[in-house]
Amino acid sequence: MKNDIVAVLRADHALLTQLAQELPRPPLRPGPLPAAAQQCFRDFSAALAGHLTAVRKVVYPALKSVGWRDVSSDLLIGHAQLTHAFAELLTRKPDTGAFADGLGDLLEATHRMVAEEQRRLLPLLSEHLDPAQRLSVGLEAGAYLVHESAQHLPLRRHGPSEWLEEARLLLGGVHAPPAAAAPGP
Repeated sequence: MKNDIVAVLRADHALLTQLAQELPRPPLRPGPLPAAAQQCFRDFSAALAGHLTAVRKVVYPALKSVGWRDVSSDLLIGHAQLTHAFAELLTRKPDTGAFADGLGDLLEATHRMVAEEQRRLLPLLSEHLDPAQRLSVGLEAGAYLVHESAQHLPLRRHGPSEWLEEARLLLGGVHAPPAAAAPGP
């Protein structure tokens, strides 16, 4: 079934892998990323953010709701570390060496996460969820994921302030600054 969570995650893994391969690899030349590379990074970022959110908000809770107790710390820690590395990268200026290094690390971590999910998470989903549950979880997770069928549509574009806000949310515990008070008379 195309909306089965296992199939949905496999398709998302393929999309993440494809987008990661389209990104320039370090060493990058100093200076701003070319426009095409900026677009690739935005697309990859949207897909990765959606994937991490779907796993955190939908997949793990679904497994826990059916009594899954064999929490693999490697999976949980891997997702947490990837989320943290992603959030840190979003706070860096794209024309710096730190960004290039962070991008390389993020791409490697994404590759490891995809491999680990395919090796451990997908079999867990098949084992612990029945077909109706897998369909339900797949449909719910799909709300967070960038779909291959929607690639012809522009992905959500972020301005600098939106990227910083997303990084704050991903890092967790960091609140947006309060709105400035209106000037008095």
